[in-house]
Amino acid sequence: MNTPQLFALTGALLFGVTATSAAASATPTSLHPRAVSVLAVVSPQGDKKEADASAKKTPPKDDPKITELLKDLKKIARGKADGDSEGARLLDELASKYDGLNNKQQRAVAKGAGDVFDTARRKTDEVVLYLSAGEALSRFGEYGASELAKAIGKNKFGKKDWSTMRSQLVRMLGRPAVKKYIDTLLDIALKDNDDQARAKAGEALGYYAHYDQNVRKNIFEKLVKSLEESYAMSKSNTDPNDLQREVWVQRYAAIQDPWMKTMGKLTGQSIKDVQEWTKWWNEHKRSNWDKEGFRGATPKGDDSK
Repeated sequence: MNTPQLFALTGALLFGVTATSAAASATPTSLHPRAVSVLAVVSPQGDKKEADASAKKTPPKDDPKITELLKDLKKIARGKADGDSEGARLLDELASKYDGLNNKQQRAVAKGAGDVFDTARRKTDEVVLYLSAGEALSRFGEYGASELAKAIGKNKFGKKDWSTMRSQLVRMLGRPAVKKYIDTLLDIALKDNDDQARAKAGEALGYYAHYDQNVRKNIFEKLVKSLEESYAMSKSNTDPNDLQREVWVQRYAAIQDPWMKTMGKLTGQSIKDVQEWTKWWNEHKRSNWDKEGFRGATPKGDDSK
């Protein structure tokens, strides 16, 4: 049905305007004023747009099961480690529901998962619940990243016995690829006392491969310069009794592979030698990486540039 026919039908049905006189006009201004006011009602396209807009504005209602799941999780965290497998299941269920929750409940879920690191009293060989909480938080965007950053900074996890678990949390912090935590990860990669944490921080920065070239260049430059320094210091003295040299040898061994993989993701290159990486950087640091195609795989949609 064309527009004049639609006007005619509207007038005839609602206001007694004859189909002939209404159809003869090509504009809605000739219709009765009340007829004009209802045209939007009979426009399927208008209805769809309004419905879509309404759906976007209306947040989901609270999921009543979330409160129950968080309560059960807190109970398990306060208990002994033999219940941690159930805690891991609860965290996985919360993660599966997260994207469909409203903002208030998303915050509550992230906080509930983050509270595990404070509430649970576990030994170094009882890390299932901690790692499950970290895995869930890594899927909760900025709210999850905030809780992960807090956990990484806890004094308890800074002790040597917790090195392996803390380094895994560092890696998980990169997964949401929240821009504000780039500096946190770079600080760990370049300055942390634990080489495992340095390695995982460098690996975590690979999740930022979808960001614009300025962000990627900043990350790359800091990694390649630090990697080159570690390599040079590890080769600076051949005395096997030089303890300082041994520190650099161990550090370079820990970071070279994960860092080079990240550098490859940031640039789309597949170089395996640190000196070749340094050469590549010197040749291309002023290039337009996006125009040149110096970009790796995109791990996720970029919603934070």
